[in-house]
Amino acid sequence: MKIIENIPYGGIIHPNRCLDLYIPDKLNESISIAFLVHGGAWCTGDRKDLGPLATELANRGVVTATAGYRLTTKDGKSEIVAPMHTQDVADGLTMLHDRIKEYIHFQPSGVVLHGHSAGAHITGLISLQSGWVSDTVASWIKRNVSSEGIFCIEQLLKEYPSYGDWFLFHAFPDRSTWDRYSLYKKPFRKIPQTIVHSEQDSLLRYALSDEYFKHVSEIPGSDSHLLHGYDHDEVLQAKEFYDLLSGYFVLIQ
Repeated sequence: MKIIENIPYGGIIHPNRCLDLYIPDKLNESISIAFLVHGGAWCTGDRKDLGPLATELANRGVVTATAGYRLTTKDGKSEIVAPMHTQDVADGLTMLHDRIKEYIHFQPSGVVLHGHSAGAHITGLISLQSGWVSDTVASWIKRNVSSEGIFCIEQLLKEYPSYGDWFLFHAFPDRSTWDRYSLYKKPFRKIPQTIVHSEQDSLLRYALSDEYFKHVSEIPGSDSHLLHGYDHDEVLQAKEFYDLLSGYFVLIQ
């Protein structure tokens, strides 16, 4: 496996606006590639957090990118607020679409997105709503997989009032925009959604994912999976999750 680190997005120069690319030793032009987005409540986290998952996918034959994005600071002075996190990731996905041939010498037929926690909110917006990426890039997305996801800012605050001062009011200071950034908002792009949640998640209740799935289940090919025995971030180190995510690719034998 080959790892190419710190590939910058176009436009704004920032160390977080970069991709890391994990390239298997053996490539198969018939499979989609993976695009992974980390969580961290829009205020913490790093694309390196997804290194073990990216390595596992690459070892299973999947070209995998991990995406960074600029983070909100919680000092009340942050210039990085919504929707900048999502636009950063959208820019990274567009760059990957436009330049992937430079790194693997063919254009993959599609990409599967995966977002964890706040990252699931980001990939959800990009996959479901128009305007973040071009129609050409959107048509390249074959599926979006959300693990332990956040789907609606207002709903999350009602469920967990302490999350407001913790991170929501910092990352989304303009409450008038909250409805715009809800993944419940229709119309949806018809990109299949996969919802994964562990029953033992101590930060986000499974019921939130279950309720959200009822809204996206109308999209053909969408599915949901309840895991057992993992806390919020432990899902990302679980072989059960590796096997599940890998199932959405046609893998090298």
